[in-house]
Amino acid sequence: MTACNSLRRLLNILSLDEKIADRIADWIRTDSNPRLADSETGAKNAALDSIDEILLINGISEKDYETLLPYVTVYGSRDNLIVNINGAEKPVLMCLSDAITDDLAQNLINYRNATPFEDPTDISKVTGFDKIGTSLGGKLMTKGSVYRVTSSAESGGVKRIIETVLNVSPTSATVSYWKEY
Repeated sequence: MTACNSLRRLLNILSLDEKIADRIADWIRTDSNPRLADSETGAKNAALDSIDEILLINGISEKDYETLLPYVTVYGSRDNLIVNINGAEKPVLMCLSDAITDDLAQNLINYRNATPFEDPTDISKVTGFDKIGTSLGGKLMTKGSVYRVTSSAESGGVKRIIETVLNVSPTSATVSYWKEY
């Protein structure tokens, strides 16, 4: 399972154009071989520094970006998809495998709400994941270390929003991204 295949599944789940995956791949890959006719135009050919950079990619609209925003990150490995099964939203869980249906993802969510996972292999305890769970080995974690925090306040008709990404370790927290608007 590659991150690009999982992104394609996520795009399908969210009813977005699957070609967005090719556009993002061409933007970050260091080669100049386009997957689509115009997808290498202006490509960065390096990893995304922030999720907002998706808006710079040719052929990705603001509506596409807004739809994707709650489910994607630029933090972590760009080659390997690793998902926190204790916090992932349903579409993210479903993008892990074609075998994970809406009902199976909901079973997992119901299970973790009652009993959070302590180890990724515990996924096999969820009804329907006894066989699928083993195929997800190495793609799951139970505790994240990167968190996106959004705060908004409004006073006198003026609204301010602060978004930040924190990388948390047992001894410290580092700000990886900060945006105010």
